[in-house]
Amino acid sequence: MSAPVLLVSAYGADPGIPSEPFIAWTFLVETARLAGARGLDVAVLTNRRSAAALRREQFADPELRFEVLEVGLPRLLRGLEKPRIGMLARVEYLVWNTRARRRVRQLCRSRSVVLAHHVSFATEILPTPIAAAGSDTFRVWGPIGADGVAEVFLIPPRSRASRWEYLVQRARDLLSRTVGRSRARRVDLVLAQSPALERALGDGVRIRVFPNLLLDAPPESAVDDERRASPAAGLSVLSVGHLIPRKRFELAVAALATPELAGATLHLVGRATGVEDYVAAFAERLGVADRVVLHGQIPRGEVLALMRSCSVLLHPAGREGAPGVIGEASSAGIPIVCFAGTGAAAMLRESGTSGVLVEPRRDLAPSELAAAVVAAAGLPRVPGPAWDAARFRGLVHDLITEALDRRRP
Repeated sequence: MSAPVLLVSAYGADPGIPSEPFIAWTFLVETARLAGARGLDVAVLTNRRSAAALRREQFADPELRFEVLEVGLPRLLRGLEKPRIGMLARVEYLVWNTRARRRVRQLCRSRSVVLAHHVSFATEILPTPIAAAGSDTFRVWGPIGADGVAEVFLIPPRSRASRWEYLVQRARDLLSRTVGRSRARRVDLVLAQSPALERALGDGVRIRVFPNLLLDAPPESAVDDERRASPAAGLSVLSVGHLIPRKRFELAVAALATPELAGATLHLVGRATGVEDYVAAFAERLGVADRVVLHGQIPRGEVLALMRSCSVLLHPAGREGAPGVIGEASSAGIPIVCFAGTGAAAMLRESGTSGVLVEPRRDLAPSELAAAVVAAAGLPRVPGPAWDAARFRGLVHDLITEALDRRRP
């Protein structure tokens, strides 16, 4: 007889691609390592692109033992199988999910699948193929969830882009409460990025909070850099992230123009996406362009050095899952200012480090955000968790143990 199977559902899994595909790869590796000691087999359900990457990794390291279950799109839709983001990526996933569900049913008919864990492209508003597994399989979905607050996008200064983000957030809130609630009842455990999702999904859904964040050890130069900002030199405020409307960096610029931050400097770090001219023009219009430093996209070591030298991290984003910048900032110990109810706020609470949560209101004045920055600058620097792979190993161990316990008489 074949050994029982642990199924990892990873739409995208690739150690060569940062963010979610790399995290999915981490889940797969930790599952494979723990499975061997318990006499279990591991199968990974993935798309055609990731299947090729995983087979290359197996060839390079024969100790990595798992079966790759490749699910591609129909021949007529192969044109969708390209790395992409946005709506087309979701269309590709929905087609893939339909075919992946059939593969899950086939596997459950032929093998004893004790655990099915969906780890990438996991969101409460999209379906998961592990729902097709039988009730004798421990079905785990996530981490899922991106916390957002629609009111953040109505805080002045408003723009057409911020109003659009407001509508998007309202739609996501509705889908989380309806579609998400229905999908969550088809699995046994939901791993959520934050406790807020528990309220959205309602009663009858079992949830465990686990932020989907994995950080490498910081470069040695960043670890050794212990510089601190001098109060006499004025506050240095840091904001990090893609320069997109969802991040609302114009709120940081508006706060800089208040009397509370008259002597402060704002360091903006992030990839240029077409709106950086708007941020620069807005700073020029408010008369603070000489105190706004646009760094662009810089190496991680330089970002960590800025975190260690600046006074406060101001993160005015309206919607996120488990933002890596908050994890980096909590590890560095820099006080954090963000909006309550967002993914950044959930990460701040989870880390236990210093920070100030601002209640979002559509009539929030820039001076109120500036006052929160000043208050945060007076807080102690408290380094938080490392957010390393050991967290994932512990979670996978718990899931395997529970899956096996459920099978015992």
